[in-house]
Amino acid sequence: MSVRNYLHADNKGIRFLVLQNTFWLGASEAVSRGLWLLLLIWAARIFSPADFGKLAIAFSFVSLITIVADFGLTHIGIREFSKDSGNEEDFSSFFTLRLVFFLIAFLVIIMGSAVFIDDGETRMLCWVFGVFSLAREFPKSVFTLLRARQVMHFEAMLRIGQAILIGIAGFFALALGREVLFFAQISAISSVITSMGILVWFFLRVHPFKLVWRREVLKKFLVPSLSAGAAMAFAGVYIHTDTVMLGIWKGEHVAGVYGAAYRIAGIPMLVLTFLSMGFYPALGKAFSQSRESFQHILRFCWPIILLCVVPIGVGGVILASPLTGLFYGEDYQAGAPVLQLLFIMVVLAFLANIFSMAFLIARKEHLYTLAAGAAALANVSLNILLIPRFGMMGAAASTVFAYALLLGLQAFLSLRLGLFDHVLWHSGMLRLVLFLLTAGAGMAGGILLGLANGLHPFAVGLLALLVYCGIILIGWKKQMVQFS
Repeated sequence: MSVRNYLHADNKGIRFLVLQNTFWLGASEAVSRGLWLLLLIWAARIFSPADFGKLAIAFSFVSLITIVADFGLTHIGIREFSKDSGNEEDFSSFFTLRLVFFLIAFLVIIMGSAVFIDDGETRMLCWVFGVFSLAREFPKSVFTLLRARQVMHFEAMLRIGQAILIGIAGFFALALGREVLFFAQISAISSVITSMGILVWFFLRVHPFKLVWRREVLKKFLVPSLSAGAAMAFAGVYIHTDTVMLGIWKGEHVAGVYGAAYRIAGIPMLVLTFLSMGFYPALGKAFSQSRESFQHILRFCWPIILLCVVPIGVGGVILASPLTGLFYGEDYQAGAPVLQLLFIMVVLAFLANIFSMAFLIARKEHLYTLAAGAAALANVSLNILLIPRFGMMGAAASTVFAYALLLGLQAFLSLRLGLFDHVLWHSGMLRLVLFLLTAGAGMAGGILLGLANGLHPFAVGLLALLVYCGIILIGWKKQMVQFS
């Protein structure tokens, strides 16, 4: 069967499709983000904190603008193309709109770096990483159609292949021991080549290439994306601006130490990505059926989220110093207290994510935008107040507060809508939380015992995880029966 015919094949069961697509999307996200994360961690080991700081500043600056370049068009495109296969006639207009947005984003990167970045090498890194990031993200324009047709394995194989080739090129550049700019250039070249290959495959096998500018079609995609695009822009602010502000006010060395700590905190975020890929389709289907079905799925999702955040929070906070030394060595040890706060941020991000999904599924994007906007405003304001005085700790504290505010506002608004009434106020919720905290206390004891006996950090983590899992296995079934 040809790729084009497979896109319209309708002989696969819904349950099989959901499971298959969840697996492929989760795998592609984990491999793509995971390889790049490992590459940045290895780069921090190779480069000095000052050189890695230049890389971290440039990448954060570019990532902020890259998020704006998408502007929610990916989600809107999937929604529109999923409604009717006839909508594929509008794909050329959608592709043209995405191309225009990405060209504008690159111009913003060039002009913005000229205004905000004083160091010449860091400014050049912004331009090169702009090419890298935009080229790597642009294939999502064509993946939109593949997702709408429920054939995510094509996307997954292409993204995984791209991630592997970029990773090989990046590790090769680092192995040569050259400077940061060389690493960025090799990464950008590999990103452009692989993305061009993906686009050529798509236009030859799936949909013919054509640039079309039809105003009525463009409005169909652009107007609904405004709310989601604003929310993505706000999220980019409280995720990326702290590193840029640190670089401007405290220099590349401080930004490098902070950026290195942020990369360690990014590892458990891969788990959140995979969980989101699994929960979102199930929650969306349940919400379309009934409010009761939605609440039932939430009562399954919440314990899984809580099950993950306890070991991440407990283990991350206690093991922050050994992990920093293990990953980077003494040059980055000053980032250990920062990493403790960032692990708290990860816990808050896990909890906030399920509320964000609920808003999107319930078509209450404006409420998510409101909460994200408040978090972004708080983050920038606190960065301005705290970074000049407290440096890295001020930036981390600002980020933690932003996520706490995001979580609090989303929880309040979702309760007002009645989305979580039978979950958060369930009689078994308090018992479940206390049970998991007890397991977390046992895990903390295992960590402290391992550290006291001089065990390797990985051995300590394994010991603590075994203690945690042992306690969970003893009482989990009983807790779930009471919570269900």
